[in-house]
Amino acid sequence: MINQPLPIEWVERIFQRLHGRFGNTFTDKFKLGQLDLKGQDIGMLNAKSVWATELAGVSAERLKAGLDAKYIYAPNCDEFLKNCHVSHIQDYKALPAPVDFEGNQKHADELAQFVHDRLKPKTDFKQWAKRIMANPKNFPEKSVQYAKEALGIA
Repeated sequence: MINQPLPIEWVERIFQRLHGRFGNTFTDKFKLGQLDLKGQDIGMLNAKSVWATELAGVSAERLKAGLDAKYIYAPNCDEFLKNCHVSHIQDYKALPAPVDFEGNQKHADELAQFVHDRLKPKTDFKQWAKRIMANPKNFPEKSVQYAKEALGIA
């Protein structure tokens, strides 16, 4: 499966961030000095297009790793991409919490009770049938029949 190019807006943000860190040293690497009809440098447009293609499929987390990497010089696309795949030590600092089966069961029971309480109807929708069955002689036979059906009385 071929990954879609990185959205150009993401590449724009990457270029802005790297320009903020390295100034024109970063952007001058790509400029040709030839402008298109919209007044944009053709070299910059080409570079951003290439970066979008080369960074296709790289997660936002890995892009952040590339942006957070310490570069001596303004990176090119290959150097940036290489740092997107570096596993940093902070990725592995936290170990999973010890398993507490009793505590987990207690929380699961509390949650089940909470959900049960919240799902209880606030209104007794069969109150009408109970009222009829309390004094069936005061109601027509058809009403008594419907009340029995509603209450599940044979």
